[in-house]
Amino acid sequence: MKKHFISLVFTCAFLFPLSAMAQEHYTEGSVSRVLLLAVTPGKMNAFLSDLAENLKPVLDDEKQQGLISSYQVSLNTTKETPEDWDVAIAIQYKNMAALDGLTAKTDALSLKHYGSKEVRQSATDKRVELAHLVGSRLTRQITLK
Repeated sequence: MKKHFISLVFTCAFLFPLSAMAQEHYTEGSVSRVLLLAVTPGKMNAFLSDLAENLKPVLDDEKQQGLISSYQVSLNTTKETPEDWDVAIAIQYKNMAALDGLTAKTDALSLKHYGSKEVRQSATDKRVELAHLVGSRLTRQITLK
């Protein structure tokens, strides 16, 4: 037991200076959730229409309420393989704390748009036919000193 405690203390003491050294080179900024989506072949127009009809109004409401800072949708113009992603959706938050309790805060906004949980679920089910998730990343913007 004592041996494990000493090992833990040593590890913590070793890691702290490394993280402190890294942050001396930058200041932490906003946080983004980036979703990488592969669109089902032949479904790009339907997918983009769904984003414009359903995602955009919800994200615009979230931005107006101050829950998100911004968002952007990007197309992959340099696909490396047929399995690579086609569309990236990046949602920017002020900081990590903005993610705390986010689902509870955004649920009412999405329900306002869809009208009911059943309609929202139906739209989600349809969206799964149009595209699938290739990857999801949480990134933090930094400003170099």
